[in-house]
Amino acid sequence: MKSMPSVSHKNIEEFLTRFEKMLEEGTAPSTFLIYGEEALYKSVLERVLEILVPGENRNFMYEPFEGLNENVGEALRSVNTYALLQGRKVVSLLDSRIFYSKQDTAKFLEKAHAAHARGEFGKAAGTVMSLLGMLNLSMDDMAEKGGRAKLGFEKSAVDDGEWLDELIAFSREHRLAPGQGSDPAAVFIDAMKNGLPGNHFLIVTTDTVDKRKRLFKCFLEMGQVIDCSVPKGDRKADRTEQEAVLRGLLDAVLEAEGKTMSRQAFATMVELTGFDPRTFSNDLAKLVDYVGARREIGPQDVEALLRRTRSDPIYSFTNALTDADAEQAFFYMRSLLGADYHPLQILAALANHLRKLLVIRDFLDNAAGVSYDAAMPFNFFRSNVMPRVEQHDQMLKTRLESWREQLSPGGRKKKMSTDLLIAPNPRNAFPVYKLFQKAHGITLEGIVRSLAYVREADGMLKSSRQSAEAILDWAVVRISTLFRAR
Repeated sequence: MKSMPSVSHKNIEEFLTRFEKMLEEGTAPSTFLIYGEEALYKSVLERVLEILVPGENRNFMYEPFEGLNENVGEALRSVNTYALLQGRKVVSLLDSRIFYSKQDTAKFLEKAHAAHARGEFGKAAGTVMSLLGMLNLSMDDMAEKGGRAKLGFEKSAVDDGEWLDELIAFSREHRLAPGQGSDPAAVFIDAMKNGLPGNHFLIVTTDTVDKRKRLFKCFLEMGQVIDCSVPKGDRKADRTEQEAVLRGLLDAVLEAEGKTMSRQAFATMVELTGFDPRTFSNDLAKLVDYVGARREIGPQDVEALLRRTRSDPIYSFTNALTDADAEQAFFYMRSLLGADYHPLQILAALANHLRKLLVIRDFLDNAAGVSYDAAMPFNFFRSNVMPRVEQHDQMLKTRLESWREQLSPGGRKKKMSTDLLIAPNPRNAFPVYKLFQKAHGITLEGIVRSLAYVREADGMLKSSRQSAEAILDWAVVRISTLFRAR
């Protein structure tokens, strides 16, 4: 059955209305791929199931499978088997890894680590077994340093540790084994091409898809794709969409629980959690329990119950410091330390920020920067200044290539660093625009002296017996004072 075009989670209401009509007409797609943000795809899955197998029918007409690759064959056999009772049959492959590849080992490790931290040992162990099967590794290999090194911890946000040993032991105890067998994606494609029995439906959910893969294209051609991804950036448009997603999650819970929340309380909650729908939903459930019979959730409830779970972007710290806002700089610095940022990592980010400002300040102080005015709007900046920025960067790259060739003629060349370029990605001009605004009010001397303070703090962190927080405090005071005096 030919599918409708891919739809976004923002258009889900319109899609569900059309889907109900297509079911009545017998033209509905029988396979679904719902991917993206976990909280969203789980919500959309529930809405689809409400239509396909409502109420108590779900107990007899719906069979979910955990999305391990080795479960693909079992799920396909189930959906191709006629039910004992007449009516629809729905099979799902939940949190599937079918789109993952050997380049995605970090995602396997991070999902397993997160599930382990939540106490979901079965799910975590299954993820590890899928990873071992993909890499053709055994559990015995995990006892050897060389075997564990193949898992790719260096590319992930988690470390090799006892949690992995616990999951290997859990797998042995429960007779789990690394997934093996034929390519699950190829098996899936064959099943879709052969078609499902009438009135049978197959739903796959996942957080990750590779749109270049044949399997994804197969879903586009013969199934229904629902995109629940949300941009993770910090542009205004990205933040607006993120807030809309959180507002949708909020409204659904509050309506079901008969509660209300003030705009200030919502803003406080978003500030505390950042864009993390899972954490936001969990915290919202805690707040509902916390207020009890009281109908309204206020900002005082949010502040009293929830701890700060958002890992503040490190650029919030660097921006506050170069804006001479010492109070905010101290706040973000302590938040970063609380989120396990290493003090040297914080200093390195500050040094990179200052070096970027130094390059822009040099650009402004020379003839190439005469076209810039601090009051110009973004669109004017993009059309009039960015071409000169790109020309400047191209000249710099040419000069660096020339120097590198002179220093190592005919030798092996490393990839050129883009640290000295003003706009490594000129298509994304807004961050460059904001950096120009900051650099415009700072002198070259001030930036150079700030870099000297960073270098001095770096030396103290590596040799002094003072606490790291005290040394960072020292740097924040001196740099913010320096920029305040400009």
